[in-house]
Formats: sequence, structure tokens, C-alpha cells
Amino acid sequence: MFYGLSNAADNFFSLQNQIAACTAPGRSGRPAARKQCYPCVNLFREGDGTVLTAEIPGMAKEDIKIEVKERTVQIAGKRKVEYPKDAGIHRLERGDMDFDRSFRLDYLVDTDKIEAEYKDGILRVALPRADRDKPKKIEVN
Repeated sequence: MFYGLSNAADNFFSLQNQIAACTAPGRSGRPAARKQCYPCVNLFREGDGTVLTAEIPGMAKEDIKIEVKERTVQIAGKRKVEYPKDAGIHRLERGDMDFDRSFRLDYLVDTDKIEAEYKDGILRVALPRADRDKPKKIEVN
């Protein structure tokens, strides 16, 4: 009985910590959302499945990793920004970036039908619902 309550409280405090990390002021005094919650992601329904889009400009396709297991999709990547050895840095707003984000869906994903595309700095991942997870209509005789 208390397990469910404890789990709900843990989820609430985890969410609260994530929100705090995303809105904590950076060096400029403005929220540093890009540092903690990068990349910006949209999830939306399309047919029976879901589409995930993420803004990850300046990254090579080879440095993006996508893993899907049952109901969870994980995207991760690394971006390395290099400068000439003798360069004097005047301003540094765009640097190296590592990210790792996971999202839990409310259905099982058909991993054989996942499609991923990276174009113009936008990652698009189509996550179709597995047939075995779709509701089955039963006819009454």
C-alpha cells in the first residue's frame, strides 16, 4: 500500500529536481535550460504511434545514438567543437555538448519499424506502436 505512495512521491521529487535544473540561472543570470535539458524535444501522436523530434544542430549523424526498449526511447549524443591551437577565444557560447535523455511512452514500440532521420539539425524518430500492444476488437456473435 505504501509502495505506491512512496513511488508517487519519488516521481514528484524527481520531476521537481528536473524542473529546478532546467530553470536554474546560468552565468548570465538567465535560465540555463539548454545546458541541463538539451536537446529541446517534441513528442506528438501520428497515427497509432508517436514521433519524437529533437533540435541537435552541429552534430554528426554518427554521434547520435537512439535506443528503444519496450516503452522507453533514449537519445544520446556528443558534439565536439574544435578551434585552432593558436586561436584566442573572444566569446564562447557554443561549446562541447553531451546529452542523454529518455522518454517513456504509454505503449510498446515495434522496434522493427522505427524510422530515424537527421536533417538540418533536426532529429525525427517515428515510433510505431507494436501490433501486440494495440487493442483487439472482438465481434460478439
